[in-house]
Amino acid sequence: MKILGNISVSDGAPGADGVDGVDGVDGAAGVAGADGSGYVEKFIQMSCTDTTTNINIDTVSPASINFSVVDAVSDASDFSNSSGVVTINTAGVYEVYFTIIIYSLAARANPYIRVSMNGTMTDITGGTYIRNASNHKRSNSQATGLLTFSAGDTMSVKSKYSNLWGTTGTVTMLDGTKLIIKKIG
Repeated sequence: MKILGNISVSDGAPGADGVDGVDGVDGAAGVAGADGSGYVEKFIQMSCTDTTTNINIDTVSPASINFSVVDAVSDASDFSNSSGVVTINTAGVYEVYFTIIIYSLAARANPYIRVSMNGTMTDITGGTYIRNASNHKRSNSQATGLLTFSAGDTMSVKSKYSNLWGTTGTVTMLDGTKLIIKKIG
């Protein structure tokens, strides 16, 4: 209750809500979400479990590394493998990764490891060095890169001797040697 001079005035009941106003201007657009390009559609992971066969790493012909065991695969029809030569059955862009763990008694063995596509060496290359002194007889190499395959193309990982001052010889793959191929586009 309010008093205005000699008169008392009481507040009445609230009135009805007014009409809504006009909507404001839209805000700025948000950041675009992922387009799914990180999704791995097809993949294969293989191991070289032959830890007894020596691979001759001469200076002329690269020797294929036999990834004989399939650890995981998206679908068996996506890839086929014959003595380390993998056939890609679906065209696309693939990420190829390898890790090679080797043992050798060759002095100053310096093999380089390369991915071959349809029999031609690519630039996906890793190198390693074995001194064979002071018990240094093991080494490893990793590399990764992208290749565009057509359906039916083949790929393999090869080892070749590259040191001018060392001796040629053989290397043996050790447990942990892996090849992973993933379709990314």
